[in-house]
Amino acid sequence: MAQIAVDSNVLLRFILRDDEQQALLASSLFRNRCSVDAPAFVTLITCTELDFVLRKFYEWDRGQVYDLFSHLLTFVELEFEGEFLLAAILDQYRNSGADLADLLISQIAKHHGCTTTFTFDKKAAKRPGFTLLK
Repeated sequence: MAQIAVDSNVLLRFILRDDEQQALLASSLFRNRCSVDAPAFVTLITCTELDFVLRKFYEWDRGQVYDLFSHLLTFVELEFEGEFLLAAILDQYRNSGADLADLLISQIAKHHGCTTTFTFDKKAAKRPGFTLLK
């Protein structure tokens, strides 16, 4: 069971290594405080923020983000909130053009028994699991 959590900034520094001091601190945290028995917890909100920052500010494409999440899900030092939900939508994320946040919203709602998610977002409403509110 996780005893600590990490936010997107820690993951970003660990992945990108664009700030040497913070990258070393993040690496040290994972090496010294995280293990299969005590992984760091990563929330779904952290995942959506990571996706947003990588795509918007670092100009990563969906394939790169997909590859990153696929890789991160294999780390025994990390425990993802709703890991099965994240894993379930990754292919859809890579191929559909949908935002990670929208896909997770729909998948989480479905997991909780909802038949649809109402939205004003016309783009999201074209995807399964959403209904345009009009």
